[in-house]
Amino acid sequence: MLFIMRGTSCSGKDTLIEKHFEAHTVLSSDWYRKVLTNDITNQQQNGIVFDTIHKLVEARLKNRLPYTVLNATNLKMKSSSDVIDIAEKYGENVTVISIDPPEVEELIRRSKARSAAGGLYVPEDVLKRHYDTYYAAMPAFMERAMKSVDNEFTFIRIDQSGNVIEENLYEVKARIRVLELERKNDSL
Repeated sequence: MLFIMRGTSCSGKDTLIEKHFEAHTVLSSDWYRKVLTNDITNQQQNGIVFDTIHKLVEARLKNRLPYTVLNATNLKMKSSSDVIDIAEKYGENVTVISIDPPEVEELIRRSKARSAAGGLYVPEDVLKRHYDTYYAAMPAFMERAMKSVDNEFTFIRIDQSGNVIEENLYEVKARIRVLELERKNDSL
C-alpha cells in the first residue's frame, strides 16, 4: 500500500503522520532536501530529491513492505503520477490522504509560529498559491478515484480535526452511473 499525503504547507500533514504512521515508513521531500542540501527550503534540487524518493518507493513496494507514506505537498495530480505508476507496476493500492487546509490566515499564523520555534518559514505568497492550487486541482484526484475499479486508487479527504469529509464517494458514484447506464440499456 502506498499512502500519498496531499496538502498545503502548514496544513497538518506531519502531525497526522506522527499520529498514525511509523517514522521509518515515511519518505519526506523536506527530509531529503535537508539530507541533500542542508536546507529544506532549497527547491533547486527537487529533481534529485524526487528521483531519490521514487527509487525508494519502488524498492519498498518491490520488497512488499506493508506500506509506504510519501510526504510532500502533492497538490497536483501530475506531482503524484510517477509514484502512482510505480505502485501500479507492483500491483499495490494507492490511497491519497488529502488534508483540507485551514483558511490562509491560519496557514500564515502556523508558518510564523513554526519559524519562531526554529522550523521552516513558508512565505505568505506561497501559502496563498498552495491554498488556491489545493482546491483547483482536487477534481483531478476525484476523477482518478472515480475511474478506480478495484479500489486500487482511493481518495480520502479529511478536515483539520482528522475527520473524514469524503471517502470513496467517487467509486460509489461511478458504480451508480454504470448501473444507471445498464438499466437504460436494458429498457431499450
